[in-house]
Amino acid sequence: MASKRARRWLSGGLLALLLVAGLVLGLAAWFTSEAVEDQLLVVTGPEPTLDPSAVGVEFEIIDVPGPLGNYPAWLVAAAPDEDSWAIHVHDRAHNREQALPILSTFADHGLGVLATTYRNVAGAPPGDGGHYALGADEWQDLEAAVLYALDSGAEDVVLIGSGSGGGVVLSFLAESESAGWVAGIVLDAPYLDPGSMVDIRRREASVPGFLIGWGKAMATFRFGIDWAEVDHLARAAEVEVPVLLFYGTADQTVPAEHIAEFVGAVGGVRYVSFEGAAHLE
Repeated sequence: MASKRARRWLSGGLLALLLVAGLVLGLAAWFTSEAVEDQLLVVTGPEPTLDPSAVGVEFEIIDVPGPLGNYPAWLVAAAPDEDSWAIHVHDRAHNREQALPILSTFADHGLGVLATTYRNVAGAPPGDGGHYALGADEWQDLEAAVLYALDSGAEDVVLIGSGSGGGVVLSFLAESESAGWVAGIVLDAPYLDPGSMVDIRRREASVPGFLIGWGKAMATFRFGIDWAEVDHLARAAEVEVPVLLFYGTADQTVPAEHIAEFVGAVGGVRYVSFEGAAHLE
């Protein structure tokens, strides 16, 4: 009788231990997915407080009609004999002001410039969930800007992506039927494989590998992220347009090994590194 009671207590204790362990691991995976959200998915770009007049460039404020509504943009008109446009896509933590340093250069060469934005950024239409989708959704907003440029007289476009905006540009190249109008791309510290970025940064924080995997799976469940869909390193060889790539050697956001792998896989990359520069400096 006593042995039966002991066995019941033992089995009950093991079950309770397993439940507690499962709860702890589940909570750990949840908090890891929270770290993924903070690292990659939160859109924090505020409304612009400056505009192209701050750098002496004439411009027009326009709305680009897109899949979720109207997207605010700055348009710098092309010279009468110029039919190429540049379209800038900012990082998720920035806004159209990120295009200001390059506007005068393009304007001096007569190119039209469209500094646009995408869903969930301040002033733009909201998207499902309110999170950055790592380019998997935002490429459609860039497509709207490309179509606007083509409808306005552009014969081809150069796409410029900063940080996470680089992931939007690469998703557009992979997904859009309008990608054939792209004459080249300029990438500044682009997000090339967000899933691997999570792996690397979480390992640096001493998070166990199995928990990183669970956290990413939880992020997929919570935010709908398809990590393979936004792995641009896996399909880097499919990039067929000329690429100008900038990267700071002190970047703690985009891993240097991602840049090296991308440069090695894509033909026709002009790579410019900035010694000691941090992310997007």
